Amino acid sequence: MCQTKSLLFKTCSCCNRTLPIDNFYIRSYKDKNGNIHKYSDSKCKDCKNAYSRNYNNVNKDTLKSIHKEWRDKNKTKVKSYRDKWRREHPNYSKEWAERNKSKIRLSQIKYNYNLTEEEYEALPKACEVCGSTKNLCIDHNHITGKVRGVLCSRCNSALGLLGDSKEVILKLASYIEKQ
Repeated sequence: MCQTKSLLFKTCSCCNRTLPIDNFYIRSYKDKNGNIHKYSDSKCKDCKNAYSRNYNNVNKDTLKSIHKEWRDKNKTKVKSYRDKWRREHPNYSKEWAERNKSKIRLSQIKYNYNLTEEEYEALPKACEVCGSTKNLCIDHNHITGKVRGVLCSRCNSALGLLGDSKEVILKLASYIEKQ
């Protein structure tokens, strides 16, 4: 009975809990003769995972540079791994994009306009020229990149076709008033 129990349970060297053997990672090594020997890790999975998380957080920058260096040295290997994974998961990108539309949109807004989620949410929900709530665009100065406000796609296109020129817009307005 005791011998069977010792095969099914093990004590963690970190937390000293006696747990079923399934709670320990299985490790293996090859000896000089090529024989594979398997054994369970001395730390339980919980302790091992906590240790790994802490190690990765403490050494984040070092690990990042090591991984980048490896990827740079092994570009063909990285490409073959990526291609193989994509062949095995052909719909993953589309499915992920479908599940994360708002996350993608916020990321694009941050990248293109340097707006936080709070700043984006504070923008008007209607075109500031005509009041339309359909096909809204974030209008920005193409030279400075500064966000000016929200326009519908028609007003945004019109502004773009007029070259964002205040003088041209005023001349066009006076031209319409003559009629």
